[in-house]
Amino acid sequence: MLSKKDKDRNRTEYFEKAKAENIKLILIGQDPYPDKIDNGIAFCKDEINKLNRTCFPTICRSLDLPYQDYELKFNNDGKKLFHFLLIKGIVFMNLSYELFVKGRDKSGLIFSYHKINWPVIEHFPSAKVIKLGLNYETQFKTHYGNGEIIVHPSALARRHEKWSTYWEKQGALIKKYSIKLNR
Repeated sequence: MLSKKDKDRNRTEYFEKAKAENIKLILIGQDPYPDKIDNGIAFCKDEINKLNRTCFPTICRSLDLPYQDYELKFNNDGKKLFHFLLIKGIVFMNLSYELFVKGRDKSGLIFSYHKINWPVIEHFPSAKVIKLGLNYETQFKTHYGNGEIIVHPSALARRHEKWSTYWEKQGALIKKYSIKLNR
């Protein structure tokens, strides 16, 4: 398990690399996967095959990205994959890079990480910003303005009437928002 310092370093490196790319899409999730093996980069795990049971394959399908090819292409290295996705024009973020735990002050966590995310968002004023998770609508609006807030891609949210609009079909998100990713 990585220390907070190592996770912060990974995230800083990732965001610095993002600033050198032509970013088209910024996806903001909620908090890290609850398995305590995150590496500081939102949605990323050190090993790509550990993403199989997360919402990440669903996001890839909706963005028309060949998730099934990535494990072999990047030698199962999650950080390489997420750096490649920067080149494609996609940045992944979270409201918080620490788990939301019952009884813990979420607003303080969200505010502290907003200070990390916001400079990256401001760097790409023409990028489409999409916030994932209707249950955090108030926090998204407070810290990131109105913009698009859509149903989360997780299997737990599948019962929501709008889930299939964004997540069920190959390329659905790309088509809905006319996003042209870099080649």
